[in-house]
Amino acid sequence: MLKPGSNLIFLMLFIFSCRKEESASFNLLITQSSDELTAIHLFDDNQILAVGGKTWERSVALVSHDAGHEWQRITLEGRGLYAMAADRSGKIYSCGLDKRIFTFTPQTHQQYLFGDYIAFKSLDVYDSAHIILAGGESIGKGYLYKASLSAGTMEEIFSLNREMNVVHCIDSLRWLAAGFGLLIRSVDGGNSWDTLDIRGEHFLDLCTIQDSVMFLCGIGGSIYRSADYGKHWITLRDATKIFVSAKPFRCICFKNLNEGIVAGEQGIVWLTKDSGYHWISLEGLPGVDYLDAQYRNGNYWICGSNGTVICLKDQ
Repeated sequence: MLKPGSNLIFLMLFIFSCRKEESASFNLLITQSSDELTAIHLFDDNQILAVGGKTWERSVALVSHDAGHEWQRITLEGRGLYAMAADRSGKIYSCGLDKRIFTFTPQTHQQYLFGDYIAFKSLDVYDSAHIILAGGESIGKGYLYKASLSAGTMEEIFSLNREMNVVHCIDSLRWLAAGFGLLIRSVDGGNSWDTLDIRGEHFLDLCTIQDSVMFLCGIGGSIYRSADYGKHWITLRDATKIFVSAKPFRCICFKNLNEGIVAGEQGIVWLTKDSGYHWISLEGLPGVDYLDAQYRNGNYWICGSNGTVICLKDQ
C-alpha cells in the first residue's frame, strides 16, 4: 500500500518529467563512414569538415564541397581526434589522442607533431602562436597545455586532479576551461587560473553568442548561462534536483540569444526558444550519440557516432 503523500509525489514526478515534443525536420547525410565523428565545422554553405576516428586506432577527416551530398575521406596519422576550433582568420585547428595539432583549410591540411600520446579533449585558438589545449584521463587527472605553431613549442601550464574537457578563448588574455566538477578562468593568457563558483557537473561543451553570452552543458543533464564573459553563471537546468531527470548531454549550440539546441547520447536533441528556460524534445532523429553541433544559415549541423551527420532545419 502506498504511504500517504505517495500519490502526490508520483503526480509531481509525472508533471516534471513531461516535456513538449515535436517531430524533427532533418536530412541524414550519407558519409560512408562508421567512425565516430566528434567535431564539425562549416567553412561556408557548401564546404564542410568533420573529424574523429576510432579511439586508439586512427584519426580521420571527412570533407564535403557540396553541402554534404558527397564526402572525401582523409586518413590522418595518429589516434582519434576529439575537437576543432577556429582562429580569428578562419583557419581550423584539431587535436586528439596525441601530442599533435592538425590545421585545415577547405583544400589542405597540415600536421604539427610535438610528441607521443596525450589525451587532449579540447582546444581553442587566438592565433597560431596562442593555442591552449585541455585534456585528462579517468576523471581524476587533468591538464592544460599551451602551444605555438610558429615557435614549434608545446608545454604544460596547469595540472590538476580533474579531467578537463572544455577550453574557450575570449581574447588573447581571457580564457575559460571546464571539466569534471570544475570551471576555471584566466585573465593573463593561461599563466594563472581562478576557480569560478559553479560546480557539480561533468562539463563537456560551451558555446558563445555575441562573445559575452555563454551556454554550458554537462553529461549529467545540467545547463548554465552567463551574460558577462563567463564571470557569473545562472543555472537553467539543474539535474541534481529531485524532480529533474538526468540526461547525457554532450554538446550545445545557440543560433542567437534565445534559440538553440542541446544534444547528447542515444539520440537526444532538445530545442529552446527562450534562452534555455524551457526545452522541446525533437523526436524521430537517429538514435546515435551526438557529439558536436554548429549552426549556419537556418540549419543546425550535428555529428556523432557511426559516421552520422545530420542537417537539422530550424523548427
